[in-house]
Amino acid sequence: MFCDVWEKRPVYAIEGRSKLPQYAYGKRVLYIDRQAWVVAYEDIYDRGGELWKVWIDDHQFRDQAFPGARKYPEEQDFYAGLLMLDMQLEHATCVPHPGAEPPGNEGWYFNQGAEARTAASPAGGVPDTFTVAALVARGS
Repeated sequence: MFCDVWEKRPVYAIEGRSKLPQYAYGKRVLYIDRQAWVVAYEDIYDRGGELWKVWIDDHQFRDQAFPGARKYPEEQDFYAGLLMLDMQLEHATCVPHPGAEPPGNEGWYFNQGAEARTAASPAGGVPDTFTVAALVARGS
């Protein structure tokens, strides 16, 4: 998984079942960090009640994404990646981020406002970035 320092955290366990018959999962159990209010991990069951998938979110609370990256005045929740384990197919998908590659990329940007305009993100963090027209233009 992720090469990082881990710590035990108190969590709330929330179980949910869909009322929709076409929903793929039988139930989901979310483990929510009591202090940070983020989903730390999740157990996902099939319709037969067997454990199907385990979703692990790697949240890191620090003042920069990685050594040498921009420093924030307070600790931020850097979502460093996720791991989805398919227990039935014995398959895993790992999505690490943010990272030092490519240079200048800190991964997911937040709390930057209009001053964050760069060549890669000309609109910065302003609402114009999220208009339908802007999203369609970025996809082409």
